[in-house]
Amino acid sequence: MSTPPFSFPFAHWTSTSFATPTASLALPSTLILGLATGEILIVSTGADPQLRARLLGHRSRIIALQPFTSISERSSAEPQFLSLSADGEVSKWSTRDYRCLQSVSTGATRPQGMVVAEKCGIGEGRLIDSLVLIYARKTQVIVLNAESLEIVLVWTGLQDWGLPVVMGKMGERECEIAMVMAGGAVSSWVLEGKPRNVGNPEVLKVRKEKKNRRVAIQEEWGMIKGAWKLSGDRWLIAQTRGVGIYTLDGSSLSESDLQEMDPALVKAIVSDNSETVFLVNEAGITTVFDIKNGTFKKIAEIKPGEVDDQCVVDVAVSLTRNGEGTLIISSRPVIHAHGPGCVEGHNYGTQLTFADFYIVDGVMTNLIWKEKGLSRSNPPRNSIPPSSCAALFQNLLCTVHGLTLYFHTLPTFLISYHEPTNALDLPLSPGDCVSILKSIPLLSHAYLVAGTTSGSIFVLSSPSSTPRHLALSHGAITGLYLLPETLGRRIRSTLLAIDEHGTAIIVDIERNRIMTTLPSHGHSTLSSIAMKMGQNLLALTYSDGVRREWSLDEGSGELINPVSRNEESLPQLDSDWMVTMLGAAPVVDEERTRPVSTESDKSLDVCPGSPELGFPSVKIDVRRVLADLEEATKIARENRRPQERKVNAINPALVRAKALLTALFPEGVEHLFPYQDDEGDKAWGEEDEEDILRRAVENCFIRRARLPTLGQIGAGGRVSMISPDTAAEEGELSDTVAGILILAVILLVQAILTALGKDDYLIGNVVDRIIVTWMVREKVTLGVFAKFWGDRHPLIQSTARRLLSAGMAHLTNEERSLVITFWQDFLPINIPPPLATLKEVPRSVMILTTLLHLFPATTPTSLIKPLSQSTLVLLNHPPTSAIASEIVSYAWPTLESHSDPLTLLTTLLSLPADPPITSSLLSITRQNTPLVISTLLSLISTPTQPSLDPNSTRIRTRAIQLLTTITTTDPILLLDLLPTIIDTLLKHPHHDLLASLAKTYPIFAYHPTSGRVAYSGRDGAIIIMDLKQQGLVMHDLMGHRGRAEWVIFSSDGKWVAALAPLEGAEGVRPATGVRRGSHSSVGPRPSTAESVGMKKSFSSSGAERRNFDLPARQGTGEGSSRPGSSSAAAGVRREVIGQAQAKAEGWELCAWRFPSGLLSFIGTATTGERDTVVKVRGRWKVPGIRNISKVEWKAVGAEAPVGQSHGSGERVVVVKGLEGERWECNVNT
Repeated sequence: MSTPPFSFPFAHWTSTSFATPTASLALPSTLILGLATGEILIVSTGADPQLRARLLGHRSRIIALQPFTSISERSSAEPQFLSLSADGEVSKWSTRDYRCLQSVSTGATRPQGMVVAEKCGIGEGRLIDSLVLIYARKTQVIVLNAESLEIVLVWTGLQDWGLPVVMGKMGERECEIAMVMAGGAVSSWVLEGKPRNVGNPEVLKVRKEKKNRRVAIQEEWGMIKGAWKLSGDRWLIAQTRGVGIYTLDGSSLSESDLQEMDPALVKAIVSDNSETVFLVNEAGITTVFDIKNGTFKKIAEIKPGEVDDQCVVDVAVSLTRNGEGTLIISSRPVIHAHGPGCVEGHNYGTQLTFADFYIVDGVMTNLIWKEKGLSRSNPPRNSIPPSSCAALFQNLLCTVHGLTLYFHTLPTFLISYHEPTNALDLPLSPGDCVSILKSIPLLSHAYLVAGTTSGSIFVLSSPSSTPRHLALSHGAITGLYLLPETLGRRIRSTLLAIDEHGTAIIVDIERNRIMTTLPSHGHSTLSSIAMKMGQNLLALTYSDGVRREWSLDEGSGELINPVSRNEESLPQLDSDWMVTMLGAAPVVDEERTRPVSTESDKSLDVCPGSPELGFPSVKIDVRRVLADLEEATKIARENRRPQERKVNAINPALVRAKALLTALFPEGVEHLFPYQDDEGDKAWGEEDEEDILRRAVENCFIRRARLPTLGQIGAGGRVSMISPDTAAEEGELSDTVAGILILAVILLVQAILTALGKDDYLIGNVVDRIIVTWMVREKVTLGVFAKFWGDRHPLIQSTARRLLSAGMAHLTNEERSLVITFWQDFLPINIPPPLATLKEVPRSVMILTTLLHLFPATTPTSLIKPLSQSTLVLLNHPPTSAIASEIVSYAWPTLESHSDPLTLLTTLLSLPADPPITSSLLSITRQNTPLVISTLLSLISTPTQPSLDPNSTRIRTRAIQLLTTITTTDPILLLDLLPTIIDTLLKHPHHDLLASLAKTYPIFAYHPTSGRVAYSGRDGAIIIMDLKQQGLVMHDLMGHRGRAEWVIFSSDGKWVAALAPLEGAEGVRPATGVRRGSHSSVGPRPSTAESVGMKKSFSSSGAERRNFDLPARQGTGEGSSRPGSSSAAAGVRREVIGQAQAKAEGWELCAWRFPSGLLSFIGTATTGERDTVVKVRGRWKVPGIRNISKVEWKAVGAEAPVGQSHGSGERVVVVKGLEGERWECNVNT
């Protein structure tokens, strides 16, 4: 089972500007801009340009953007794009819903760009057919798989750093790459796909070709900035001061035409058809050339004056093959909005200007500038100033807008952002603003600290308290860190404030005083701090490689080591130093549970980076909202009065759930639960079932108008915030968003209706209507439901599985075929080892197995064998074995029909005895008990051969453990098979398992010392067998007229007693969970062939299923007893005789005593015949007890010394009733 993150981001779009563009990608009707802050903007370039989305997650400037096409569940050619940031992180985004699909840190230092080699013919299948090449100012290139972003090759051996140019497919499984070096040398390399080999996980290798070329570049033009392979043998080489077209002639590239650039070249854009090039110089002038004939033919020149004299910083071009295009010019922002020194009324931020054009026959026409550009996000009416930072404080979200702190609960943030719980103005001077906001939790109290651009901090002890002011330095406060309580007494639990110049100030925020100031080194910023446990020592490392160690035992601190001038001379810190890197943010994995803040209500968290960009956004955890409401519902149901067994309307947990549901689905009940007119006769004012259901759903929403916009959380914690205008458009709901949204909506509706006291029938009807309505109207991604298929939360798991089945049912044949095509490439047997960690791998087995299970007639038969093999691969892979076992148990009827069930069972038994795997085996046992039990008994009875099979001993032990677990947790399953189990264990005894059987089943008894077992036969005989003689029958003890329900040995093994219903109860079947009206299967030792239809149990598809009718247990609840617990066994003993107790007139007790000479099994028994010497010592009627809970022996008199016989000492049988009755009988008199 898993617990994947389940959160939604919400944002309020206040008026905000954009940072400087550093990369751009123009697609048809869409512009993608990468900014210096790491943000990515999605802008529509149609008749009315507007911002569509803001993509967050990169922590440094965007270096490159590249388009990419892949396959998905819903499309055979889904457009995507890749982004590369300066810290070496690569992300893949969908251009349909702007969600981050994958994210990875490549480890590349100083990356310069990336190149995508799509469908280059390398490798086997789609998953290793496209590559991404990351190049940097180093002699290596990092090669990634374009589908998974897994690093498949680190290409080394280059003499110098260069620019890779994809030449195309060279041969079978080969792709040629040309590396253009700084000096003009061009080396040819070949990336070759290697055959898949489990022992060698590498899928690529690189070799250098002997052919080397050289470009006759113009050395006076400076360094090479770009290289493109044009049509034919022509190349385009861009240098700082010019651009040239070169033609391949043997081993050299000779110039065909040159175009000098003055001012210097900033950017070159080559069209997809290689016929047009756009050159942008430092002055912002864009010159357009036609190059299809191998020469530069100038066709247009666009000067900065055409964009209102702004300083051009970036140009993007979208040009189709028929000549239609769009030109987008980005002008330089003057200063970031609402920063220090902002001037009221000045238009800050990036300005985007759009122009449409048409190029035909080498002539640009119709260059029309659009009247509307884009300078900032469109603010809503009555907008407040943009936010600058945010933090969680005392279960509230605090955001800073201008000079005001706004405090919000989850409902007020979602429903009434402009009406906060509290607002507090800070006494800041003109031009000053808040630069950082952080909650500082101390042992005694939590404080909110706001750092300003003037070097001061404000400390708040509560949202309504007066802030305390403390001036620290002359530079903006950029960092606030709480020093650990494990340090020395003087600096423990103090605040370390850092300003923009690298000065560190230690502050006692409880006493509101500065303890000491540690000056900077040449105004260099701090990169890390280190501390020693139990000491007042700090080591500060600066960005220029200087480290200073300070002793803070007294006074203002003492510098205790010399200054180091570079990183190479820095000595390594000892292991007892605790190092904290400043500014480092952890990479978050989408598929793993992330810790939540302990300072909030745990359902609310700040989206990192967004408040600093001007729009406040939060992540709301659906799991926590559900957990809080479920806890409130549980508490409410403990009330004694029925009318009070529902959650109060003003309960915070219920209000949070309603607010989240309203924000997720602002259309409300009309869109979620549309009215259906049955055209029936209904009197005015009369409510039918439809009205009742709709009114119940209406009560789940809050009627408010001002709502935030909903975003998405993708891979690596990347957040995609959709603009309000885009969110308001019809048909903008992608299949991924539709899937995760309906899952959250149904979960919240169920939890809210349950909290309001609605019955299960109404809730079930509501959910059915919502699912049908949604699946008819929206397309969903099945992978979303597969993500939560094995969730630990029962409600999330069941709802996800239900939606997965419903989504499959609403697929057309064409859509179902596309789903199979997409997911079968991710089956483990089709994945090379380096890609085996993809999250899609287990989901592929999950989705395709469910599809085969629900729709076997429409699933291709060619899929069955690879699916069975893939299931075994997942079972044998430790990280996926648990979820694979759940898949097997869920689809067992289908898998046992289309694969080898014995192999699956043996593989499951070879896995560790973890709870999920044991639970799956129990589920399979309930579905086909005869097959599982016969497999277990076969493994138990087969001799192990560790030398030939090292796992054989472990599998046999696991089989015994599973049989013991079944005995103690679900013993009803084994009743029909009990004779076969006993027969096997008599020949291959296992004492713990026999003891467990005796503890669970009253009709069976085991005495470990003498090695005897006893069980009740149909004819009333008590059959005694000896383990020492491989189960040879020693005695048939006659006495009862009917079948006994309790059999017990005395502690010394000399006595055996049996309790049976009186004659009036003969033929009554006890409540053992077997089929009603049948007789007990435990009789006079049946043969193996007679035992419960073993011949039928091996039928894979038409096997006889043993569906037992288990009545309510007396004294135990379902799941109340753990496997192996004594309470579980006691509960089963009570239920085994439950129905017989209800109908019997009374009980009859018989007791037998073995002669001392027979304890060692001597005399007539050696002939193999049954010994009939032992006779019943008496019969007693048990009065006054109708329902029996326990039968036991009790010794009376002094115990004999060890090694001596007890003689004829008295023996007493005690019978206890469920209502406390007790009856004793001395069977020796």
